[in-house]
Amino acid sequence: MNHKIILFLLFLAFIAFAHGEEEHAEEMPAPPEPINTLWFIHSWTHWMVWIGFIYTCYYFRFFIGHKLGHPSHCAVPEKEGEYLPEDSLKQIHGIFVWLMIIWTAIHISEIIGGQFGYGHPEVYSLSELIPGEEIWEWMYVVSTVLFLSSCHYIRYLTGSGTKCFSCLAFGRQRQKVFTIQTFLNNYHGHFFWIAIIASVLVLLSGGHL
Repeated sequence: MNHKIILFLLFLAFIAFAHGEEEHAEEMPAPPEPINTLWFIHSWTHWMVWIGFIYTCYYFRFFIGHKLGHPSHCAVPEKEGEYLPEDSLKQIHGIFVWLMIIWTAIHISEIIGGQFGYGHPEVYSLSELIPGEEIWEWMYVVSTVLFLSSCHYIRYLTGSGTKCFSCLAFGRQRQKVFTIQTFLNNYHGHFFWIAIIASVLVLLSGGHL
């Protein structure tokens, strides 16, 4: 992979880390365990997990390979490099998918005012946000949910390769879910870019970039 892309992702990771620390500086009364522990881990790692999710995404790797792959021109020799097997990347990506599902659920609870008891309404209350920031926060959440829902890994979990849904328990319902997910999967690349743009706008609106 192009070293400039790697450096850029590392830069975003450090910025995101600082964003998470500043964003959650003031805490509400501590909720009961283990919710408090889960929230604390989320507050420090949300953006790190997001970048890991993006970095291991199949579409991201396809785009990088297509646009920045080698050789870049005719009669230019291929650069040699170690290739990480797809199976390993899919397993790593699967871990990030599950983390993003949990972390996004927590993030949504924070945005709507901490109604589950471990959010920060003084930070995310819609009436408290500066003009424009509310829009980017919701745009980030919606785009991330769509990006997650259209993921190839999720498609595999919902029934990719299944030949007989009627043979399974709740087969009709599972087929409907798979049909919807397949439709979303066709636009996975679009959701990818929307999610990236939304995340950058969130960081910009909060003065972190």
